Amino acid sequence: MKNDSNGLNVYFVNEDKVKPMNTESYILGVVMAEMPASFELEALKAQSVAARTYLYEKLFSKATNPEHKGGHICTDPSHCQAYISVEEAKEKWGKNASFYFRKCKKAVEATRGIVAQYENKPIKAVFHAYASGKTENAKDVWGSDVAYLKSVDSPGDKSAPEFLGTYTIEISEFKRIATEKFGCDFKNGLIGEVKYTPGGSVDVIQIGDKLVKGTKVREAFSLKSACFKINTDGDSLIFEVKGYGHGVGMSQYGANHCAKAGMTYDEILKKYYTGIELKKMNFNQE
Repeated sequence: MKNDSNGLNVYFVNEDKVKPMNTESYILGVVMAEMPASFELEALKAQSVAARTYLYEKLFSKATNPEHKGGHICTDPSHCQAYISVEEAKEKWGKNASFYFRKCKKAVEATRGIVAQYENKPIKAVFHAYASGKTENAKDVWGSDVAYLKSVDSPGDKSAPEFLGTYTIEISEFKRIATEKFGCDFKNGLIGEVKYTPGGSVDVIQIGDKLVKGTKVREAFSLKSACFKINTDGDSLIFEVKGYGHGVGMSQYGANHCAKAGMTYDEILKKYYTGIELKKMNFNQE
């Protein structure tokens, strides 16, 4: 890839080191890490734009984070975006390495410099593995309304191999964790009323005497998503969980489903990020 010589600095968490990088090479590493290379090319293109936009939003907001140790962004996927080197990707892909590398590189180069914008600014291009059949409003997950992060239908989520999962926990352990995390008292019952978001996730649920946000329950019990139902089975509770991730923005499996149906990457992005425009930008643009 052409070198932009643009001064991007990436903090590599595993090495505890900040390294200068070419932006498009960095985007390639993110795409190889974040989305299965077996996905459709148009889905990989959409992921390329989302990854680039996620970076550019940080660059142009000029936000700094001490956890990045002087870098613009880090390689911790729970904090920023995942990243792997070409060598790591090829080792992961095995016999498909050459084909998958060319495919990912093509997706990045075909969208070179393209960024998703809302009101002429790069968006917070968040994404997740797959939702519950509908994505979530940012407000319902993080508490603040974002014009382009609205709940939309995402039927392709159901194509994910682990769309519906179960998690069993003993009631005594459930009570222990809930008491520790939320200060619950169970004198008058275990589980009460549940209210749901427009995207189908749990908004708030009554646990004992406390009303708890679904996102907090997900965190406390290490669930794949906040789209869950709880059933009783003897001395145990069974969580039935749909989706994987926070559910806001682009669903990766949903994007792949759209691509298989003939949608182009720009159509996919405009489906998942409401009211955006796609424009070319460069690192040094003010």
